[in-house]
Amino acid sequence: MDIAAVRAGLATKLGTIFERVHENVPGTVDPPCAIIRLDPETSVRYKRTQSGTVELDFLITVVESSGWTRTALKRLDTYLAPSGASSVMAALEGTVSDVTDYAIVTEARNYGSVTIAGVTYYGVDFAVEVSTL
Repeated sequence: MDIAAVRAGLATKLGTIFERVHENVPGTVDPPCAIIRLDPETSVRYKRTQSGTVELDFLITVVESSGWTRTALKRLDTYLAPSGASSVMAALEGTVSDVTDYAIVTEARNYGSVTIAGVTYYGVDFAVEVSTL
């Protein structure tokens, strides 16, 4: 299991939507951007199968702006769509890198205020499950 390779694969896929993708929580952000981190509640699940599958749970935090503007809302709504050029779900689902079997977006949560390094932005968290080979 190569978590760094999975992060890099997720970053590549998110790069089709965002100019800035952080593979770890940065000290500062410049919206719009996406931040990849392991889900602090359910980071790694070990499946007791012959293949030894390991599932990784990531949170992808999409940061749009520091204000409640119509433009920010419209952009966040496009990220939430199940399909389209700005859809996080469409960008991430499928094989992430040569070390994964699949990735699926299971939910979007925390739509609204997101605080990073003491600064409040407008954003949303996407829960992503990745199964490694």
